[in-house]
Amino acid sequence: MFDLSAMFEDIICPDPAYTQLKASGVVDVILGKKDIIDDELLSTYCNIEVVDDAREFIRENNSKARSEKTIIREEIIDFSKKCEDRFNDISFSRDYTKILGENPGYLSFLLLGDDVLKYGECGFTDRGSLEKAVTSFCLGERHEFNSINDEWVWRANGNKNSVYRNMHGDLYVSQIDSSGKDYWDQTLFGDTRVFDCMKKVDNSGFGAYQEWSEFLTSLLQYSKKVDMDGIDEIVNWEGTLEEIGGRGGNWTESFGGRRGCEFSARILMDSQLMSSEEKMKKLPLVVNNLRTYTVPFFEDGKLMYLREDEEGDVGIEGKIFEGKKFSKAVEYRSEDLPNAMRGCLKYFARSREMIPAIMGEFLKK
Repeated sequence: MFDLSAMFEDIICPDPAYTQLKASGVVDVILGKKDIIDDELLSTYCNIEVVDDAREFIRENNSKARSEKTIIREEIIDFSKKCEDRFNDISFSRDYTKILGENPGYLSFLLLGDDVLKYGECGFTDRGSLEKAVTSFCLGERHEFNSINDEWVWRANGNKNSVYRNMHGDLYVSQIDSSGKDYWDQTLFGDTRVFDCMKKVDNSGFGAYQEWSEFLTSLLQYSKKVDMDGIDEIVNWEGTLEEIGGRGGNWTESFGGRRGCEFSARILMDSQLMSSEEKMKKLPLVVNNLRTYTVPFFEDGKLMYLREDEEGDVGIEGKIFEGKKFSKAVEYRSEDLPNAMRGCLKYFARSREMIPAIMGEFLKK
């Protein structure tokens, strides 16, 4: 399997909890405090000041009845002890996300304080559910906290999608199952909404090295298949780029440009998006990651990216694919197209002169 674990997250906030956090305003509270919780903090250790405050609270309230507020502080102290016990363990930094996920009270208290006890007002059935949702949001939406964000993210059809550019300008595309149970349960206390608040990620996606041009071309060819070549992200791509703020990079290729951009764009646009519904008449459009193929494939109104995989169960006709196996890495529907276009245009790397060349060739046809 293609391992995206180094690029993307191990834990995700499922759609029902994610939607509830937004609807209740908790996301606004979290992002309003993102100066105290960034990507660096998520990979470090328990905040000493928070732990000291927890110990002081317990000392001051030692003579009183053990309250929910006291229990929260005890959990914080217990979490800090776990961190101390494993501090010298070589795998501690690598497993820190897992530890945070297993102890969701820490991040939620860091951001919400005793307001975690207002879980009912936020639409959650208990404190633990709210804590899991807050923690999975922090761990699964790290792009919200990074000072430098080179990732376009959107959710649709039970998936969290990402178009990501790394520090070298290379393209990564991921799709994570973000669905979760969501139903109403009849109890003695009335109807109660039950939904998942934390989910372990099964990463799926592909890397494409510097082949942003091939990815953009596949999206454009797909737009024609589903009669969406008139969307604003295509016909008004310059205005879209101005709106979202296209970002270059500090790699050499982004400054110079590629010779013969128009010629390269014509070659790309003359390649064919593979489909089981049409015979191949031209060279297939392929996204090449140096050693492996990722093949854009149109079927049943969807754009699938089939990644070369020794353990895959999909075969593709054609001499260049002979003896190779593939598995589905990403599947876009028509409603994903505007966001996929925006992510590609915004973070398009290497020679950005290829954008007007490709778009001009496509719109000309």
